[in-house]
Amino acid sequence: MAIALRRTVLEPICINIKILPAILLALVVVLPIESSAANRPPSFIILLADDMGYGDIGYYGAPTTATPNIDRLVREGKDFRQFYAAASVCTPSRAGLFTGREPVHFGMYSKQFPTSIRVFYPWSNASLPANLTTIAHLLKRAGYTSHYVGKWHLGHVDALPTHRGFDSFFGIPYSHDMSSTVYGTQDVPIINRIIPPLPLFNNNDIIEQPSHLQHLTDKFTESAARFIEKNAENPFLLIMSYYQPHIPQVPAARFQNTSRRGPFGDSVQELDASVGTIMDAVSRKNIDNNTLVIFTSDNGPWTEAGSYGGSPGPFRGSKGSTWEGGLRVPGIFRWPGTVESASREDSPISQLDIFNTIAQLAGLAVQRHPDEAMDSFSFAHLLNSSFPEDIPRTAVYYFFQSHLLAIRIGPFKLHKFVRCAYCKEMPKSVDPPLLYNVEHDPGEKWPLDISKYLNYYMLLEAEFSRYNATIYPREPLLDSKRIFAAPCCSTIPENRPCVCNESEILLTWSMPHHRLLEFSNLKSTNVPHSMDDSENFLSSFSKTQAVKVLSALFLNATLDDEEENQQ
Repeated sequence: MAIALRRTVLEPICINIKILPAILLALVVVLPIESSAANRPPSFIILLADDMGYGDIGYYGAPTTATPNIDRLVREGKDFRQFYAAASVCTPSRAGLFTGREPVHFGMYSKQFPTSIRVFYPWSNASLPANLTTIAHLLKRAGYTSHYVGKWHLGHVDALPTHRGFDSFFGIPYSHDMSSTVYGTQDVPIINRIIPPLPLFNNNDIIEQPSHLQHLTDKFTESAARFIEKNAENPFLLIMSYYQPHIPQVPAARFQNTSRRGPFGDSVQELDASVGTIMDAVSRKNIDNNTLVIFTSDNGPWTEAGSYGGSPGPFRGSKGSTWEGGLRVPGIFRWPGTVESASREDSPISQLDIFNTIAQLAGLAVQRHPDEAMDSFSFAHLLNSSFPEDIPRTAVYYFFQSHLLAIRIGPFKLHKFVRCAYCKEMPKSVDPPLLYNVEHDPGEKWPLDISKYLNYYMLLEAEFSRYNATIYPREPLLDSKRIFAAPCCSTIPENRPCVCNESEILLTWSMPHHRLLEFSNLKSTNVPHSMDDSENFLSSFSKTQAVKVLSALFLNATLDDEEENQQ
């Protein structure tokens, strides 16, 4: 019998490995359920933080940041203490969360620049594949209205949320640091069109460029609250995707210097206040008992940002790594009257599983096939035992790009390859592999003697090999580029394109990972100073130069570095 991901005692076991593939590929039939209120399915609100770790939340022990509203969600709901993001960086993580599929299965990775390009950038022209079923597509079958607020980061060329199943969108297309106003390049010709000021969208229309970062969270919160007020009488899906506490932190004036954690803490507290406002809207409409609220983060904290990054709490590693700190994130589920308050769950669960869980709670049937939720396992029965139990998740897989590095089954995790979070090295094989009991040792400090755990080791090795064999080449979506793919409200004036309003704050962000380039050499006669010359751009300003400029801006890397890595 296969191991379900539950707390497990340490004793020798014998497991028939041959049945694992059958379990993982089995057909899922989700039975309709009776609604707990007024014969209608629940509404769903997903509150998604950006780069928030366990150590950044007051309930989990953050010493210098107050998060009373997030803490309240924990006290009034169920705390999943072994909850995993779908990936350790935001684009593939969000892709997995919203589709229930491992991002590697549809090419959400880079082959050309594997150590640098791990998310979509303004010049990216690929996206979350249109054939995939998103949570919004799924719930539309049951008559749900959906609204996406905040950071998207799954493609912006005919690929915004309204192109991927959502009824409406109010937000930004990618990370707020991917902006000429943040990098101080708004006056550098051509570069200021490749990387324009950050646009703010209402559905498919740019309404502000550059976005006013100090007011952005307030605008997002107001949009979310209005949606709740308008749609409370019928089932709805609301995604509130924060850009906080990702760098740079630019909280509204009233939140500045309010924490003992500097700009990072101020940003967390602004996010927390937004959570409180949204929950107030839920309470005002008297729909608490018929609304499942989920709070989580897209990946672990960006510790390489120093004091501007977060804390993984007791876990090793951070965003970008396959140590626990890269993927272990808060998983808080509140649903009064259905989910027991102040309860805790220690079964390992993946964000991939939210898809099928929501399907079951909405009374929808889901079948696993390449376009829909192939990697999702409902855990509705862990929210309330009255819900039928789905096939349990048997393993958690840890990827870097298209490379499987580690695997977890039960309490045991096996690292076959390791890699630093942000560096120019490819993963390195570990011989012998590192075996940890991550329930006893969540900080992954003390590797176990494999000879004493041979049954577990053999199981992990067998499933690693089996699953790795299912990863076959796909088109690497993150390598698809177009020089002027970034959203732009206007190309006039040509010397400062994509500016439709003057921003109230211009930032120059200077950190080890985000180094500004000396642009004096770019203002030579070789660089076209008119957008009319854009067609001749690649001849007058070569691809090599362009890649080096963009790499220096965002990645602290050079083309030569990448070419060496490919050899």
